[in-house]
Amino acid sequence: MLKLRFVRNVRLGIGSLILHKLQSILTMLGMVFGVGSVVAMLAVGEGASKEALEQIRKLGSQNIMILSMKPVEDTGSGTVRTRMSVYGLMYDDELRIRESFPAVEHVVSVKMVRKEGRLGDRMLELRLVGTTPDWFDLVQRPVIAGRVLIWRDMEVAANSVVLTEFGARRLLATHNTIGENLRIGSGYFEVVGIVKSEDSQAGGIRTPDQKVDAYISIRAAREYFGDLTVRRSSGSREMARIELHQL
Repeated sequence: MLKLRFVRNVRLGIGSLILHKLQSILTMLGMVFGVGSVVAMLAVGEGASKEALEQIRKLGSQNIMILSMKPVEDTGSGTVRTRMSVYGLMYDDELRIRESFPAVEHVVSVKMVRKEGRLGDRMLELRLVGTTPDWFDLVQRPVIAGRVLIWRDMEVAANSVVLTEFGARRLLATHNTIGENLRIGSGYFEVVGIVKSEDSQAGGIRTPDQKVDAYISIRAAREYFGDLTVRRSSGSREMARIELHQL
């Protein structure tokens, strides 16, 4: 009896689907798109979560990064042609952190400068990262050739530079790698090492948002390039004095 009722219900259902073909197709499409959208949203969320965890892993779960942020500009000063901004972290902040927080094991100062790197007829915009040798202990950069910065570079403000892999491919192609002298800004720096890029792509392909970093000692960054940056645009000049960009 139950078997006959089940068979009859199945027949009635199939007949109803055949009788209302358009409605059946639309219902099926709604189910497919609904399930597909839920799966897509879950996949996007999972991908974003993995990317965030990967960034945390690179930075280190016990590392804290303090950044210099530019204050909100006064909208009433639009007619000023020359403007001087002083903000951000100071060199003394590193000592204050060391003295104030006994649990802190390392404090790494970071100063960033945008400069043009040249070797012969090759040119590449670099983000110079002035820092200390402790940087390479906290931010993992596998060494491809040569060495990273050492404390001797800090003591004498040596004009030593460590390139990332992509920058080395662009500037040092067809040249020797370690020991080559690059012109960065108005000074010359000796390449002492090459490290893997942060987001190295297969074959050395650079993504549009990938930064080309070059590492020098923070003492050299301060002595060669100072703390003052000048930006000119539309007949105006904006100056900013920043001692440290990160701690």
